[in-house]
Amino acid sequence: REGSPCTIFVGNSLLRLDLQNVNSEFDRKTVERAIQVHHLGTRLNLGSREDTLINKLLFQGEQDMRDALGIFARHETELDEEYIEDMCHSLNLGEVWFEFRQKYLDSKKD
Repeated sequence: REGSPCTIFVGNSLLRLDLQNVNSEFDRKTVERAIQVHHLGTRLNLGSREDTLINKLLFQGEQDMRDALGIFARHETELDEEYIEDMCHSLNLGEVWFEFRQKYLDSKKD
């Protein structure tokens, strides 16, 4: 459907690209904070780790939550948690962020 988010799977690799429109102030911030990478001679603007994680929490699909967990687990020490917390609160996701983070931290204790 036109205007709907979509996922592009790149060949037989594990690489997936989630595409979506810019519809909100958060989407605009995501574009402003985008990180440029070059892949196969093409410049790509990708959402930062923090913005990608927040987007996953926004959608809250089963795969989105697994993706968010992967981002958090791999980049925990590098993430700007203050930014994530502030944005989650502004998007009414404060409780979702708190529970997500707590569940991850509890799983590390086991």
